[in-house]
Amino acid sequence: MKGDTAILVGARNKQRVGVRNKTCAGVDEGGAKCTTLPTFGMPGGKVAMHCAAHKTPGMVDVMNKRCAGVDEGGAKCLRQPVFGVPGGKAATHCGVHKTPGMVDVRNKKCAAVDEGGAKCTRWPTFGLPGDKATHCAAHKTPGMVDVRTKKCVGVDEGGAKCTKHPSFGMPGDKAPTHCAAHKTPGMVDVRNKRCAGVDEGGAKCTRHPVFGVPGGKAMHCSAHQTPGMVDVNNTRCVGVDEWGAKCTKHPGYGVPGGKASTHCAAHKTAGMVNVTAKQCAGVDEGGVRCTKHPSYGVPGGKARTHCAAHKTPDMVNMRHKQLARREGH
Repeated sequence: MKGDTAILVGARNKQRVGVRNKTCAGVDEGGAKCTTLPTFGMPGGKVAMHCAAHKTPGMVDVMNKRCAGVDEGGAKCLRQPVFGVPGGKAATHCGVHKTPGMVDVRNKKCAAVDEGGAKCTRWPTFGLPGDKATHCAAHKTPGMVDVRTKKCVGVDEGGAKCTKHPSFGMPGDKAPTHCAAHKTPGMVDVRNKRCAGVDEGGAKCTRHPVFGVPGGKAMHCSAHQTPGMVDVNNTRCVGVDEWGAKCTKHPGYGVPGGKASTHCAAHKTAGMVNVTAKQCAGVDEGGVRCTKHPSYGVPGGKARTHCAAHKTPDMVNMRHKQLARREGH
């Protein structure tokens, strides 16, 4: 009996090892067999045969659980679930199909507690150097740093590791390794998308794309834009000009208290205020937040926080100071 049990256990272990170590059935460009774990297979099947790079048309992810919701056409949702009931561990719905009261149960949350005693629901980004992320930006404690976002591999003059976000790498690389201050000769910005145009010498344009066909993505810079292209990166005023044409100016005005700017100065409606320019932090007599532009701040600081009416006795005019610095006085 003991021998039979050993045979069964061995068989089970062998089966598990075989399933766990199964690799993609695809072949890489050089002819080598792919070593990536398979995730994709035929719809309705349970056997994963290919990875994302080698999946064939019609294959779907058969390894990861799907959302329990149903799309408008009656088809079962194929998105991965992230949301579930508070306190539960099982994610059942995606962001589109989540029901009222559901929360993100898949991603780890900040370990802190808000003022009202409720547990913080933000994602943690900060932690002690070398440790995992435990707190969000609002609840981080002194000494904590951003441990989730990849940092530049360069070293500052004092020997300390650079803490800036990398954007530069070698041409053709997908992962940036250095910031602008520590980039080495020959490195280019590999994080931000580039214009699809080509310069006169035949070199690929390195400018950021802003222009594209109406309703499409940005593909070209201003130098390489083709007729009919418009700025698709920056929002435009929703107003309409006299002749019925849509306004092309950048919006700066919106409803008081709102963050979204919808209209330009020419098309703003009654009651709208400038929501893009920074406002004074002071409060008027009636308890209404001041809408004037700030010019004053604390000596030695860089931020202008108050207007002339709400400045405190120790504040100085930062705007004049900055202008004098620019003019070389």
